Amino acid sequence: MGTNHPAKLASAPHRSFVRILLPCLAVIPAVWLAAMAGTTAYLFTRLPIYRATAKVLLEVPRTGAVDTLLANEIVRLDSQPVLRSTMMLLRKTPDEVADSLHAKSVSRLHGTTVLTLRVDSTSREFARDFANGWASAYQQTTQSGDAKASVLEPAVLEWTPVYPNKAKALLLTALVSVVVGLVLAVGLAGLLHLNRKATPASVVAQPPKNEGNI
Repeated sequence: MGTNHPAKLASAPHRSFVRILLPCLAVIPAVWLAAMAGTTAYLFTRLPIYRATAKVLLEVPRTGAVDTLLANEIVRLDSQPVLRSTMMLLRKTPDEVADSLHAKSVSRLHGTTVLTLRVDSTSREFARDFANGWASAYQQTTQSGDAKASVLEPAVLEWTPVYPNKAKALLLTALVSVVVGLVLAVGLAGLLHLNRKATPASVVAQPPKNEGNI
């Protein structure tokens, strides 16, 4: 009688698992389609947020602590008096500003005396106008101080929203859904493979019935 080669015996379970895995791979496109559909629906129901940026140049005295002076100017730029002056320039009420303003921030361009004013809003026009009005209002308040401000770069109308980033979100969703689908497919195939291996062992052979003579 011939003997089975050990390599063939070892590869038999692998071939069986692969045969089970191939149909389970259909889970991947199903997960991908569901994830992409959900992400697309979510993205197109979100209000876009536009960001406008204005830059202000500060002329500071050569003597003294420049960093401390700039830090104080950042605090003053974001103070209520400057913001009230901004609303007056724009002829906006506090309620109108609150409805349109999503976020605002001030930062210093590293190693310079340039301050960057960022305004986020669901309206690209409001974001631009508020950033420019904010810079102008601040410029007017520095005429009698130690630091003189001038608008270095006014904000312009931005057509591309900063949120949501649809291209990035869709790409990330596609990659994650493929990985999740692959994990589910391998896991399902593993369960089916184990179940198939356990089935013969769980079946107890029944002894043949003895038929008596009639």
